[in-house]
Amino acid sequence: MTAPAGPPVTDLDEYPMPSWDALPNEQYWEISEPWGGRDGWLEDQKPRFASILTSRGCPYRCTYCHISKEVGGEAGDIGRLRFHSVERVEQELDTLKGLGVELVYINDDSLLAWKHRVHKVLDLLQRYDFLLADINGVNIRHLFKRTGSGDRLEVDVELLEHLYTAGFRRIGLPFESGSQRLLDKYSTAKWRIDKCDVFELIRTMADMGFTTNANFMVGYPDETLEELSQTYMLARRAMDAGLDGCGFFMVQPFPGTALYDEAVASGQLDPVTRPDDMGWSKSQSPSPFRDLKIDPQVLHYSRNLAFAMLNSDRRSRAWLEPTAPAAASPVSAAAPGARPGERPLLPVV
Repeated sequence: MTAPAGPPVTDLDEYPMPSWDALPNEQYWEISEPWGGRDGWLEDQKPRFASILTSRGCPYRCTYCHISKEVGGEAGDIGRLRFHSVERVEQELDTLKGLGVELVYINDDSLLAWKHRVHKVLDLLQRYDFLLADINGVNIRHLFKRTGSGDRLEVDVELLEHLYTAGFRRIGLPFESGSQRLLDKYSTAKWRIDKCDVFELIRTMADMGFTTNANFMVGYPDETLEELSQTYMLARRAMDAGLDGCGFFMVQPFPGTALYDEAVASGQLDPVTRPDDMGWSKSQSPSPFRDLKIDPQVLHYSRNLAFAMLNSDRRSRAWLEPTAPAAASPVSAAAPGARPGERPLLPVV
């Protein structure tokens, strides 16, 4: 019998700061594989890097994320959003600066969730002048703000400008899907396609000088062909708006997530499936689910074709996978949901 976890520490400042000076930093820097990438560094350069957390948890409970099982149950409430004070963040940044760190990756699950606080953190980062890697845990909704009494959201230009002046230059946008039904079911309805003009967001970020890519997930267990086409069409329109690259990842039911439990219970995942066979880096692999609504070969082929076609532009080279799949011959049928006059993206199956 497993005793349930106790209540989590609400004030993260109660935890001691990592003993950065006790780590084998020189060995890490010699290996030169920083979490968050090497953007801005030449191949023969070895940045002095560090990865930090200024908060824990997330306001959302996406079923494919570990946090979906970390509110209630055996894990207690460790997935709830909690913060270090700005003073504590300053202390850690000061320590890193003293160690000679040049590149910082902020590994928060949801750095931008509390706008009042994040502006203070960005002020700190601007003062220390670190090179900043891509942000982990960006949510589309947090890049918009509510104005007036309507439910339509506007791009939060003030936040974007502050991110840029703090040192961020490269930001991934997790759109997840072009289907609102799938966003509602699997992604906690964390953004609404009809209320957030993501194309205006992309154009605004491009004008400011950001390099942006987008992440899309395909292969949800009950995804239909129409919904898959909606995702591909959203990706294509986003690239037309100025996105630098996009990736399509097969949905992965990792152990420790609500999606894993649901997939095992429904028989869509063999319970002896090895976790080592899953991974976001294995995005070109076939889907791990059984009984998909979409033919698995169609799903696998269309994912690779969409990736190759949308990332064929020279500006997307930085986001390409090591070996991109070759594009098939041009297709003539329009994808479901295409607007009049649009060039086709995928064959209709």
